[in-house]
Amino acid sequence: MKRALGRSFLFLAPLLLIALGMEWRLRQAPNFYAAKRQGLALQAPQLQVLVLGASQANQGIRAGWLDPHGYNLAHVGQDFHYDAALAEAWLPRLPGLRLVILPVAYVSMEYRFPGTPEAWRTFCYGIHEGLPNELLRDDFDPRQYSLLALTGPLQALRSLSAAPEPVSPPVGADGYQAAAPLSEEMSPLLINELTARKRVRYHHSIMREENRDANLADLGHLAALLAARGATLALVTAPVDRAYAEAMDQARWQGNLAALHAFAARNGLRHYDYLTHTAFARGDFADVDHLNDIGAGKFTRLLLRELVRPALSKAGQVSQAQGRP
Repeated sequence: MKRALGRSFLFLAPLLLIALGMEWRLRQAPNFYAAKRQGLALQAPQLQVLVLGASQANQGIRAGWLDPHGYNLAHVGQDFHYDAALAEAWLPRLPGLRLVILPVAYVSMEYRFPGTPEAWRTFCYGIHEGLPNELLRDDFDPRQYSLLALTGPLQALRSLSAAPEPVSPPVGADGYQAAAPLSEEMSPLLINELTARKRVRYHHSIMREENRDANLADLGHLAALLAARGATLALVTAPVDRAYAEAMDQARWQGNLAALHAFAARNGLRHYDYLTHTAFARGDFADVDHLNDIGAGKFTRLLLRELVRPALSKAGQVSQAQGRP
């Protein structure tokens, strides 16, 4: 028996060492989540404005234009659960925080990670931010703690055999990821009524009405956390291309807006709705529901003028925008 155990150990020990080495290498490779975490840590001591949300915020709001130390902590696909969880985890390190901007998209009120093609991202928050999984049962999943388990051995080997690729598009010093404007040839191919309907159908496939109550609970938790710190939560709906707006189920959207506005009224909050704002044209979009770098500049200037300056002035913390043209 001892001899069999010894042989097993001799066989398994090299495999374990290889696995540990691969895990270490994977964690050293550039990645979106680590870049955001490291960037926020640099800005944290003096930060006043924090942007949360999903991809519309990630590539749609230049946080450094809103405040010299503003930061965009939005992540692709991020739901309200992780918006609240990230804020709670970072609040002790943000002594000067005065304003949190949270975009609410068409999909947001009925969307949560579990059960969608984006569900794998929940494990990234455990690995890179140390957050518990959205579903407590998944805290026992090895993917919550290991990039090797998350990517799989074959994909990990392919990743490690090539030179590390930088995060693309690069994460700016303020956490913003710019989306390049489309060429005149590509714009009508990617932004049109057909692609808008396809995008809305996909969003409908990941929207569940039963998620609304849980999302409102997470918003309530976030608002309470911020209020206890003397900070404000601002709810914002970013612009979308006209074709996407026309493809939306308006009855569904108005129902979600009614729930959002009732929540805002109960909590003394305001919703800033730029969904179909006339300042934005097709050339401002990277696709039917995401702004490009030009559109992000326009949107950020609107937020600075109509939201951020009044909010910080009210709090007695007026700051000068940095890098804004």
